[in-house]
Amino acid sequence: MKVTEKKKESCQMALTVEMDKPEVEEYLQKAYKKLVTQVKIPGFRKGKAPRSVLESHVGKDALLDTALEEMLPKVMQDLVEEEKVAVFARPTAELLSKEPVTFKAIIPMPPEVKLGDYNSISLKPKKVTVKKSEVDTVMEQLRAGRATWEPVERAAKFDDLFSTRTGYNALDDRLAKTKAKKDYLLMVLEHPEIPLHNNPAELEARRRVRKRDVSFGPRTDDGRRAWDTFQTLAATTKKLGLSFLDYIHDRVSKANQIPALDCLIAEQAKRLNLGTSWNMS
Repeated sequence: MKVTEKKKESCQMALTVEMDKPEVEEYLQKAYKKLVTQVKIPGFRKGKAPRSVLESHVGKDALLDTALEEMLPKVMQDLVEEEKVAVFARPTAELLSKEPVTFKAIIPMPPEVKLGDYNSISLKPKKVTVKKSEVDTVMEQLRAGRATWEPVERAAKFDDLFSTRTGYNALDDRLAKTKAKKDYLLMVLEHPEIPLHNNPAELEARRRVRKRDVSFGPRTDDGRRAWDTFQTLAATTKKLGLSFLDYIHDRVSKANQIPALDCLIAEQAKRLNLGTSWNMS
């Protein structure tokens, strides 16, 4: 091979290389021996077809492409050694012509770094003040990280679980917030009638959103209050097993045959013994 052109710019060396025919022929022969065992040619067993027959079957370009797959990496390695170039990244090759085989090799080189007058740069150390609370926090984290777990004969308690320190600030903050709400969270143990979720309230909120999407919502504050009032009445009568239309007709006609809703709620709560646990406490 011979290098016909050499350029060095932008931290890379560009070489135009023309391969000698004997070198190309050597790799073409290797490519023939590789392809002849892979390609099925009518009238010949695998590996027995002459090279001329293989070339007419697959084409000269296919044979040359197979030869280049093995030739270019070897040639690129030889170029780096001959030029004594410090390679910064993987070299690349671009085929320029097939007759003669000519390609352009790009060899990345390490960037040239010129240091400025860094001795003239001076920084004043920033005074850092560490608060006592920060020291206590780190000490607590270290203490928790090196603490040992000792088995106990009693069952685990609420404070045992939520007084644990894991060393992860976000998780420790969540555990502390949960522990702070202990009285509210455990209130259901003394008053089992307290609902454990707010699904009904969530469903009502979603119903409100769906209605707003359809009717685009009220235009005034009076309209919003009227909307809230009627939706509350509709939801409450439904839960009490009453017809909303019958209730509205009863109130508009001033018949007042249907008791007030708060009275019906109180009666239902009494019937279900919802206030028993509170009276006992």
